Amino acid sequence: APARGGRDVVVDARELRAGVPRALYEGGARLAVEMLEVGDYVLSATIAVERKNVDTGDLDSSLESGRLWAQLRALRAHYATPCLLLEFAAGTRALDARATSTMSLKRVPDRLAKAALEYPDVRLLWSPSADGTAALFRALGDGAPPDVSAAVARREGAASRASRFVEKIPGLEAADARAAAEAAGYSLAGLARLDEAALALVIGAEAARRFVAFCREPLVVVDENTDPVAPARKRARKR
Repeated sequence: APARGGRDVVVDARELRAGVPRALYEGGARLAVEMLEVGDYVLSATIAVERKNVDTGDLDSSLESGRLWAQLRALRAHYATPCLLLEFAAGTRALDARATSTMSLKRVPDRLAKAALEYPDVRLLWSPSADGTAALFRALGDGAPPDVSAAVARREGAASRASRFVEKIPGLEAADARAAAEAAGYSLAGLARLDEAALALVIGAEAARRFVAFCREPLVVVDENTDPVAPARKRARKR
């Protein structure tokens, strides 16, 4: 039996059908198998990995359905170092990454490129096999060990909704949203308490100015009974 002197890894129970948990175990890792909503593998207190297999169509279907975007949003909301792992088995087909003059979201490489551009702080990892993935995880699993209870308690839904909300606020688009969330302790209440000077140190003076200006705008409640545009909106919703 392998010596259990390796690092702790929290594994989503649905990953047991893959070869990675076995490779981790044979390499000496101590596995905590749980039902995880955020991530497939939690390697430390700050590192979590979403694994996609190219051969099984897992990557294709996640990109097609938009599921990957929700998974990456949740990873970013809960972990300081979110990772997306693309795993290729032996003899796999290669991703068609030929250069083109336009981006077509019908192509898997283009969809993947779009995800990488929208979430630049998500580390993109590549592995040729389950054994390669296990070796990569052993190299990455540094720092404080994962908290199993915290990993299980993390929920994708609320984090995903909050993340989508924050990313639409002027001044907090794209990577700035993650930096601001980290400075606010990953809390909307904490974000509201940050002043312009504190935000400027994190996301820059212009982005901080836009955010504060947006927050200070008067909140106007529109009465659909008097709003001349409301009937048109109602008709549009019925279509």
